[in-house]
Amino acid sequence: MIKTLISLLTLNLTFSLSLNATESSPWINNGVVGICQKELLLFAATSGMDKENYRQSLGDRYDETVYRSLSEKIGSWSEVHLYEKKLPFIYKIDDEKMTKFSFDQSCALSTEQVKWPHHLEKALSIVMPEDWRNDDLKQLVAKNKKGVIYSWSPKFTYSVLVLPLMEKLAHEMGYEFTAVVDPRASKKEILASLKLLPKDSLKKYRMMASDKKFNRNVSIDLFMRSAFNHYPITFVYNNNKIHPRFVTGVMTDNGFKELVKTYAMEL
Repeated sequence: MIKTLISLLTLNLTFSLSLNATESSPWINNGVVGICQKELLLFAATSGMDKENYRQSLGDRYDETVYRSLSEKIGSWSEVHLYEKKLPFIYKIDDEKMTKFSFDQSCALSTEQVKWPHHLEKALSIVMPEDWRNDDLKQLVAKNKKGVIYSWSPKFTYSVLVLPLMEKLAHEMGYEFTAVVDPRASKKEILASLKLLPKDSLKKYRMMASDKKFNRNVSIDLFMRSAFNHYPITFVYNNNKIHPRFVTGVMTDNGFKELVKTYAMEL
């Protein structure tokens, strides 16, 4: 179906795309010419891939340039992978399904459903009662309240130590606070790491963990928002939306509050 659609639109779109390539896609300005560029632009145009909704992201290879969409719809993403001397491809993600759109040597397009990156696939292969998924994220954001989601990991000690502080700051601002934890950590690691907390906080958070309320983060959406890249990361939501930017690491108390308020006002 996609091949047919591209063929039908080629005559009408090729001329305008060649004139307005830089207006159609952000990656053209990057200098990565690559192979099948015309077909890539046609796919972008027919798929509604707006240049304003993409930003450069980290790739897995030194010769790779990646652009990831900034999605306002939870669970819906796309990612463009470009090379100078290799064929480009696009990932499209819809909740927990990942589809790859590839070009062959003649620039014909094909599709296939693919697995998640290895570390995410491994985390998703283990199902636990405390799993926190896209549906949980949707329900949280749909409350139409201001809030923060704090992503932490027992493997990053500082993210554990400031967990009570981040909750305190959020509540001082009148924001909801939700903590989610690295899904690659075992329950044993999580409980052991909480021993670093003061006694009053230790009792509260250990009880949450024992009651399976510590939110093992297997949300594909937060993964796409870089939640697995560093700990802690704090996301801000308001008006049923999550801000595309996030707070990485820890700031001064006032600096954190001001940045969170700014993100919330921008939504």
